[in-house]
Amino acid sequence: MTLTFLRVKGDQMVDEGGRPVRLRGVCVGGWMNMENFINGYPGHECTLRAAVDKVLGPEKGQFFFDRLLDYFLGEDDIKFMASLGANVLRVPMNYRHFEDDQEPFQYKDAAFKRLDWVIATCKKHGLYTILDLHSAQGWQNPDWHSDNPSPLALLWTHKSFQDRVAGLWQAIAARYKNEPAVAGYNILNEPVCGVKGAFPRVNALLAKAIRKVDKKHVLFVEGNWFSRDFSEMDPKLDPNTVFSSHNYTEAGFSVGPYPGKSNGVLYDRARMDQEFLWSNEFMMKYKVPTWVGEFGAIYRGTKFDQDRLRVVDDQIAGFDSHGVSWTLWTYKDIGMMGTAYVRPDSEWMRRTQRIRDLKSRLGCDTWGQLTKSAGPTTVLALGKAFYRDAQKANVKLEKDPFTFPFGQASRQIIGIFLSELIVDAYAEQFRDMTEKQIDKMMQSFAFKNCNIRQGLANVLKRHLTAQPEPSFAEGNGAGKPVPRKSKPSRKRAARQVSV
Repeated sequence: MTLTFLRVKGDQMVDEGGRPVRLRGVCVGGWMNMENFINGYPGHECTLRAAVDKVLGPEKGQFFFDRLLDYFLGEDDIKFMASLGANVLRVPMNYRHFEDDQEPFQYKDAAFKRLDWVIATCKKHGLYTILDLHSAQGWQNPDWHSDNPSPLALLWTHKSFQDRVAGLWQAIAARYKNEPAVAGYNILNEPVCGVKGAFPRVNALLAKAIRKVDKKHVLFVEGNWFSRDFSEMDPKLDPNTVFSSHNYTEAGFSVGPYPGKSNGVLYDRARMDQEFLWSNEFMMKYKVPTWVGEFGAIYRGTKFDQDRLRVVDDQIAGFDSHGVSWTLWTYKDIGMMGTAYVRPDSEWMRRTQRIRDLKSRLGCDTWGQLTKSAGPTTVLALGKAFYRDAQKANVKLEKDPFTFPFGQASRQIIGIFLSELIVDAYAEQFRDMTEKQIDKMMQSFAFKNCNIRQGLANVLKRHLTAQPEPSFAEGNGAGKPVPRKSKPSRKRAARQVSV
């Protein structure tokens, strides 16, 4: 398959021959941007790297993470994705691979060599790549997935950070401006900007920086508040722009039947379609191209995992019915969401089990934890007490403890403060390991040593290859109206599943 440059024409992408192209595939989180629930550590990638360096020394610490990168994504993984029918791989990136904070605007060749490899290998197997800045200098959101060990998103208020992000994108665009296998640049993942006017201004700054060196590639631009709010978005930001929403749904995270109720709301195929329309009103109104950059479900090893597959199946059916592009989150992990996952009896899982069990009991990962875990339970009690005492003092709070502010409190108290307390203990699990032992342990992530979540692979392949097999979506209430009043709050974070 020959991959040509893509461009925007009306409300769709087309190739150089003017033929419509829909990009459908997966994201590869946990590779050039690690995440705690994907890779298994507590806290944040930057603090983990510092702790591992302290235990192993900087040279062996670098070897540790290089081997993780080597094995986490290989050609066998990309061949497998191609075999499912995917035509795109979204590549989340952490700026720290490219630039040190102490040496701004000095870019590391090793990071570009990683990108060169993944682009070339995807191209070989007929897949486009979307380059996604998941963790930006100064942080575009306050969460772990932007490798942010603080509650502040400073990108929006500090020009120095904005200039560094623009500089990095300009360096990336200059390197790949003549590469048609790159579908385009996802300029910021899940931005969270509460400063009026800063969101459109920074988007325009980044678009301008890229266009100085690259006139061809598509810009993939996400809405504010975790890719859900387009109220400040300029539909004419750039004529070659695809707009992106993230479409996580509560039905994908619950433990119970689907179709069925969660928190008193009936979730079925009609609800899935309605939530898509709510998240993509901007694109529909202005008739601009749409890409669902992330969606997915959490699999907890229970009988209800089949129901989560039905959720994903219904979501994809809805996306396809609207003719939009999509990428599933995520391709590989240690067992929560991935199509491929590290085997439970692998060396990585065995060696890290004690601290992983502890952080699970404490609820340290703010993504995917249930409220029965110790940490969320404690924060919920704190939130209720805070709200109750505020009421007694006749102080009116904008939100109650079950919505945005206390969801963020949970992330800050547990995800930042408490989880960081056990990062050193996590790193201690690797003390005195030789390079040979490290290499063997990291092979746990190699495709040949991973399990495949076959049900999810089957759902993907059925949609990606349009195989005429029975769908989970049949007979589950499609077409029923969903009351408009139940639209989720724009500040209800897309990844917020516990208080």
